[in-house]
Amino acid sequence: MGILAASQHGVFSLAQARAVGVAPSTLDKRVARGSLARVEPAVFAFPGTLPTWQRNTMALVLSAPRLAAASHKTAAFIWGLSSIQPERAEVVTVRHQRIQRRNPQIHESKDLEP
Repeated sequence: MGILAASQHGVFSLAQARAVGVAPSTLDKRVARGSLARVEPAVFAFPGTLPTWQRNTMALVLSAPRLAAASHKTAAFIWGLSSIQPERAEVVTVRHQRIQRRNPQIHESKDLEP
């Protein structure tokens, strides 16, 4: 999980852990021991991973129940099309699969595809 997390600004999802054979109970035990931190309901980070804007945005995308991606000003900043880092992340997800968060802007699309 470390290599995957490193490529995702230090975070990985429960679904990604399950895909490589890590049981949810193992993750819960590691959170209890302090060898992992839960940064979203189903997203984890290794200790020492700084809570940067990029990490928080990636965690938000990974927390979606299905397909999601950075969008709008957030995507423009990530792709280098804007030099202005947005104050709050914008994420697009599959219509009717909205993730509930207080600060970020969540958009829905009926045309979102992998």
